[in-house]
Amino acid sequence: MKGLNVTMRATCNKGLFYGVKIGNGDPLISHLFYADDAIFVGEWSQNNLKNLARILRCFHITSGLKVNFHKSKVFGIGISQNITRGWANLLGCVARTLPFNYLGVSVGANMNHIKNWQPIVDMFNSKLSTWKAKTLSFGGRLTLINSVLGNIPTYYLSLFKAPCEVTNSIEKLRRQLLWGHKLDNTSLWSQVITSIHNLSDKPADHLSKKIIVGVWNNIAGAKLDIEKKGVQFNIIIQKSVSSGTDTLFWQDEWIHGGKLKDRFPGLYSIERKKDVKWMKDFNLAGAGLSLELAQLIAVVALFITGVASDSWKFGLDSSGIFTTRAMCAKMVGNNMSFSL
Repeated sequence: MKGLNVTMRATCNKGLFYGVKIGNGDPLISHLFYADDAIFVGEWSQNNLKNLARILRCFHITSGLKVNFHKSKVFGIGISQNITRGWANLLGCVARTLPFNYLGVSVGANMNHIKNWQPIVDMFNSKLSTWKAKTLSFGGRLTLINSVLGNIPTYYLSLFKAPCEVTNSIEKLRRQLLWGHKLDNTSLWSQVITSIHNLSDKPADHLSKKIIVGVWNNIAGAKLDIEKKGVQFNIIIQKSVSSGTDTLFWQDEWIHGGKLKDRFPGLYSIERKKDVKWMKDFNLAGAGLSLELAQLIAVVALFITGVASDSWKFGLDSSGIFTTRAMCAKMVGNNMSFSL
C-alpha cells in the first residue's frame, strides 16, 4: 500500500489524476488508506476514471496484489444513478449511492437524525448485554461500562455530535447494566430502595406507593420544620413571573406583600374567574372599587412580562440561585439548629 501511496502522489503532481480540495489552501485529497482498504476521491471525469484504472492495473503488475474490482464500489456525488452505473460497468465495479458504511462509520448520512444512530445504540446494547450483568460483580460491570464508553466515543463522537435522544438511550443502557432493571426485584437498585424504606417482602405496588408518600412526607416535613423556626417558606422559595402562564394571579404569592386576593379582597370577590392567569383575562366590570383597582394596576405595572416560562427562585440571594452561605446565614439568624 505504501507503493500505491507514492504512485498516487506522483500521479496527482503530474496532473494525471485530480483529487478534491476541501477548502482554500487545504491539501488535495486523492486517496485514503486503512490496512488493505482504499478510498479514491477525485473529480467526476472520464479521464480521471480511466487514469485511476490504469494506476491500479500498473500496481497489480508491479506488486502482484490483485485489485478485486467486483468487490469495489463507485459513488457519484451529485451524479445521476444511470451515469454512475454506466461508468461503474466500465471498471467492473458496482454503483452505489450515499450513505455507505466505512470502518463502521456511516458516510454521507445526516447524523442529526436519530435513526442513523441506531446501529451505534445497538452496538452499545450488544456489548452491555443483560446476561453480562448477571455474571459480573459490581466492579466488573463498572469496568465493562468504562471500557465500552472509553472506546466508542473516541471513534464516533469525535466525528459527529450525537442528539440528546441518543445519549439518553445510551445512558439508560448503562444504568440498567450497573444498577439493574427497576422491575427486577433482585437488581441492586431494588435492594437499595428496599433497604432505605424497609420494604422487604412487600408487594411491588405497595413499595411504589410507600416511596412516593415517603418522599413527599419528607419534603413537607422539611417545610414545616423551617416554618416552626420562624422562617416563612415563601421568603426562601419565591415565584418568578415571566409570561404568567404558570402562575395564578390572585391565589399564588408571586409578588412581595402576600397574595393579591388577600391584599385586594374587594376586587377578588367580584372576579368571575378566580383562577385567572394574568391581567388580560380580568373581568372587573361594574366594580365600583376604583381605588383598589388603581392600587392593583400600580402594583402590577412594576412587573414586566416576558415570553419565558414562570419559574421558582431562591429568595435569600439576589441572583435567585440557591447558595449554602445564604441559607446558613438565615438559619443562624433564626437560631435554627436542625439538620436538613
